[in-house]
Amino acid sequence: MPQIRVMVHPTLLPDGNILFINGAKKGYQGWEVAKDAVEAPDLFIPGAPKDQRWWTLAASTIPRMHHSISQLMPDVTGLVTGSNPHYSPNFTDPYPTEYRNEIFTPPYLSSGKPRPTITGDLPPAVLPGDTFTIKGTWDPTKPVQASFYFPGAVTHALHMRTRLVFRTSSPPLVLLPENSDESHPKHAIIIDSISSTDKFNWTAMQHPHTLLISCEKHTEWGQNIICVGNVPELGNWDIARALKLSYSHPATWSASVEIDTSSVPRVKLDADVAEREGVADVPTIKFKFVQLDDRLKNGGVPFYEPGPIRLLPLHPSHSPPRFTWALPHPYPIFPSPSLYRFTTRIPLPSSVKGALYRSPMPYSAMFDPAGRVWDEWRDLGVDVVVCLCEEWELVERSGIPLLTHYTTHHLPHLHLAIPDLHLPPPALQYSFSVLVSRILALLSHGATVAVHCHAGIGRTGVLIACLGGRVGVQGDVVTWVRGLVKGAVQTEEQERFVRSVVVCPRVGYKRVVSIGTVAVAGG
Repeated sequence: MPQIRVMVHPTLLPDGNILFINGAKKGYQGWEVAKDAVEAPDLFIPGAPKDQRWWTLAASTIPRMHHSISQLMPDVTGLVTGSNPHYSPNFTDPYPTEYRNEIFTPPYLSSGKPRPTITGDLPPAVLPGDTFTIKGTWDPTKPVQASFYFPGAVTHALHMRTRLVFRTSSPPLVLLPENSDESHPKHAIIIDSISSTDKFNWTAMQHPHTLLISCEKHTEWGQNIICVGNVPELGNWDIARALKLSYSHPATWSASVEIDTSSVPRVKLDADVAEREGVADVPTIKFKFVQLDDRLKNGGVPFYEPGPIRLLPLHPSHSPPRFTWALPHPYPIFPSPSLYRFTTRIPLPSSVKGALYRSPMPYSAMFDPAGRVWDEWRDLGVDVVVCLCEEWELVERSGIPLLTHYTTHHLPHLHLAIPDLHLPPPALQYSFSVLVSRILALLSHGATVAVHCHAGIGRTGVLIACLGGRVGVQGDVVTWVRGLVKGAVQTEEQERFVRSVVVCPRVGYKRVVSIGTVAVAGG
């Protein structure tokens, strides 16, 4: 390099040469240490003879050091701007904070040759390997050289994702790069020759779009997640032809699919986004995640992810986001969640001094997004909470670690993890009996107890039915609890378990597993 230069800003030009501009002879990136600005840019010509590769060009009169940039513009000139080698803006230093802009004119615009004009329209989108016609005012008997250029983004002397590819063709056709590895897939900039350049002409390079679809969702054995949408690759909203996702730990369902963007409806971008991205519209798919569950009695009716239909623009330069199942309750059990929200008093015989309530999970995205359950517990003076959810379920469905939340707010709680739609595992069935006894002890001492699972109807209904049987509720306890909590005791397996526990409460209990302790006032 002809000049000593630190904090240099290299810029790739569309003729293949590299401009080294800005910087200083002394110091380093930071504050108050840069000295002796280098105001004359250097041009590096890779293909020239060794002794002719470096050229020093006309100097600027504005010193530019740290926090300065140069960026190629749509008219193939260069924007040079910025500089601030100070801790904060300083306009009195010999090397002040700089807000002025300059335009650098590269040598290829100073050849004196007439610049050709592109007279035809470019196609809005092309596929790799395709050709398209360029009509212009150049010599039709000579090959036309085109450079495909994407300027990328720039900051702190670093150009990110800048790409440059040359192609030569006889008029009037210009070949596009044959694959996405040869040119940045976002835009192509068409120019003519090194010495005579017309202008930037933007066209979206539309590649077959390989899309990674990923959804974070806790599931159980027998459950599967699929993705159905408005394109053939996603089944055209036909679940039978939807994209099947594969499970990977932890709790991630994903699949790769190649989308033919020519069949995808295009969505117009907002004006500011279109200007920034260089395209007026982009192919956009509509889709939903769907859970299939073959454990349910109805044979696994598909459960669509709650919330609006998802939109995903297939912009080649953007990586698809990793989705999380929205409002994650996986079972289509009831027609209206509002019928099952919030805290319900469970009437018990007058001999029971305490009060028993059932609730959905506090802060559940499906049942209690406003946190009303927590407020009701406070107003009701709840002394002890009984939680029947698995720990991952608490975090996923409420968004917070609820057990820690209870401890932090000094709310005593009993926890027995029972999978949704299931019974206590065999190893915990004796613990379930112990839990029932502890709740009865709390109630006999006048405590106020709230029981919850997720919806507050399945696992909670099982526990309340067993409590009802132990306190002498008359008649069938399943019918009794369903009269209080609509939909309670959801499965035939749960129903058989309740009746077996009430009739013969010790059947099958072999192991004791601790479920924690709680202080009982007045005991």
